[in-house]
Amino acid sequence: MALYYDLPVFQDVYRLVLLLFQYTTNFPREYKFTLGQDMKRDGIVLVRSIYRANKAREKEPYLEQFLDDFELLKLEIRLAVDLRLITIKQQAELCDMHVAGGYEDWFLPSKDELDLMYQTLKVQNLGNFTNDGYWSSSEYDGIYAWYQYFFSGWQDFNNSGQIFSDNRGTDFFVRPVRAF
Repeated sequence: MALYYDLPVFQDVYRLVLLLFQYTTNFPREYKFTLGQDMKRDGIVLVRSIYRANKAREKEPYLEQFLDDFELLKLEIRLAVDLRLITIKQQAELCDMHVAGGYEDWFLPSKDELDLMYQTLKVQNLGNFTNDGYWSSSEYDGIYAWYQYFFSGWQDFNNSGQIFSDNRGTDFFVRPVRAF
């Protein structure tokens, strides 16, 4: 049996907890001791779950609890972003730790890559996309980021015909991708 602190999942979650402690330090007082404390506590709970799962004969209950707690933490992170307590860049750093399908090199597509996904996948009814907006990693400025509507392929044009962006607080989907 491997020692829990040698497991890649433990190391990733530990790095996540360190980032959570770093990011919540600058929360305004009204959020530092509510949402910030909850995020830090829930991160520590994840570390404990990995330790307990590694130690136990029956790992499944601990891993199921880990997944449930991880979803709650993701909701708290999303709330912190929506309240503008952590930046999009900080959220991206947290997302950068995402592992899916055994791969760790996922990233948010640029606006051009997102348009390519629309043109080659969504238009042909591939990829299981919704007809909603999707965020890209392309920034317009320090406040705005580009997005694309997948019901029309529209990247949102203003009256002068120039593409522009929407407020980052808007609820759009994200679709992480991998380079190949």
